[in-house]
Amino acid sequence: MLETKRQELIQAAFDKAMARYAPTLNAHGGGAELVSIDPSGVTLRVLGACNGCAMSAFTFQLGIEKMLRDAEPELIKEVRYVH
Repeated sequence: MLETKRQELIQAAFDKAMARYAPTLNAHGGGAELVSIDPSGVTLRVLGACNGCAMSAFTFQLGIEKMLRDAEPELIKEVRYVH
């Protein structure tokens, strides 16, 4: 698969996940950003109040990350987080 097409599919999956979770994250002063896409996976940035929040692991891993992996399981091997 062409890398550009792969990136487009992953970006679309992230956008769909954010459409679902951004209102909740924003309401609590937080957010998420897709930082990079590389052959091994993606890097997400934890923003604002989500950084250090006890519930952020739940929201990111069982919410956003799960939606990414479910949408494109063969394209995403690893999800990394940066703050």
